[in-house]
Amino acid sequence: MFFDFDSYVIKSEAKPLVEAHARFLVQNPQMKMLIQGNTDERGSREYNLALGQKRADVVKQALMLLGAKEAQIESVSLGEEKAALRRRLRSLLRREPSRRHAVLGRVLR
Repeated sequence: MFFDFDSYVIKSEAKPLVEAHARFLVQNPQMKMLIQGNTDERGSREYNLALGQKRADVVKQALMLLGAKEAQIESVSLGEEKAALRRRLRSLLRREPSRRHAVLGRVLR
């Protein structure tokens, strides 16, 4: 999911994705999810790590409000560390819109 610049507010277009992941966690209480918060390269490393953590935490809170258990969800910040990878992904998605999808988190066993 993508956030607006310098924001950690979940966009309305991402809410169905969060709801689907929450349903999955509620229906599969043995499963765990890792949420990685990211930013672009603008700003200091410290600021970006903090913003990435806020983004991951707000998604975790939304999942918990929808019934997922805190023990199922880990939230971490990667700050700007994956910015170059995301730029390449966006470029690919612009060229091949049929491959567009959103990744909220990774399911851990």
